[in-house]
Amino acid sequence: MKQTCLSCGASLPGDASNCDLCGTPVGEAGTRASSREGDDVRFCPGCGTRVLEYARFCHACGRNVAASGADVAPPRRPVPLDTSGNEETRVRRKSDTAVGRQIGIIVGAAIMVIVALYLITTMSLQQRSESPGEAAADSAVSGLFSEGPLPAQFAEQEAELRARLAASTDSTDRERLHRRLVDVYLSAARLDLAARETRSIAELTNREEDWVAAGNMFYDWMETKPVETRTPWAKDAISAYQRALTLNPDNNDVRTDMAIAYMYDPENPMQAIQETNTVLSQDSLHVQANFNRGVMLMQINRMEQARQQFEKVKRLVGDSESPVYQRAEDALRQLRSGQ
Repeated sequence: MKQTCLSCGASLPGDASNCDLCGTPVGEAGTRASSREGDDVRFCPGCGTRVLEYARFCHACGRNVAASGADVAPPRRPVPLDTSGNEETRVRRKSDTAVGRQIGIIVGAAIMVIVALYLITTMSLQQRSESPGEAAADSAVSGLFSEGPLPAQFAEQEAELRARLAASTDSTDRERLHRRLVDVYLSAARLDLAARETRSIAELTNREEDWVAAGNMFYDWMETKPVETRTPWAKDAISAYQRALTLNPDNNDVRTDMAIAYMYDPENPMQAIQETNTVLSQDSLHVQANFNRGVMLMQINRMEQARQQFEKVKRLVGDSESPVYQRAEDALRQLRSGQ
């Protein structure tokens, strides 16, 4: 039987001794529950679940109910995680060799307005070693992507490559044709099609790096969409990352990326912090996971714990000129301004 953390509203396994999200001991939360049995009950505006008067987050869908008018009648249909006008906090994912790929996470305001734009831009000491398709994806992510029919010149190339692919029975040749299709789609600014084609490559090769590339492309395409429409692409990214982790469970960079993608999956709202905690249990010095955990602690108004996380990030980075160090300092400045 599942339990509910009465400090932050998180849904917990029946045998949990501490809340994965806020760290509150279950016994402490239980004491609070017994002392507040007569408190008013509200409805989560996201999924309609009844939440206690002092809960900050819905234990069913993860939506921020602290400042979103949770006393309204429950809606007929669930809505995605926290789309009530809060800003986005953006961080940077690690690349294959250092830290470099772009990701984003949604951060809700708790009691005070503490949400700001965090952009972690990390600098690699060496050039990434990657395929032309992956390089093109990185350079195109910041551009504008279109949907709809391919322009004529790209449609012709696609048709030719599809015909050759249908006639080919050699696995090496088929992989090469798939990769050429990825290049065509990226040239046409169709990262969605490129992501699906990269997934086809991964299904053909079942190599870790191909599943990671597919996950990254799905994530980057998702990032171009409005927050409330990102869930399908988040699930595609999560699925690809899970396949990569099946091949290499110790890839903490991929697990950290997957944790952020879970922030857009309303069916698994607690998985983001759980995956982040898994990374930190294996590598307590993982810079990105430490930063992300700090943001998640801000989300539930655990300001002192968040401050400690960002101070830790600064110690881990060391260089005050580093963009990562500066983003941690920006977060600390936001915390101080909210006090």
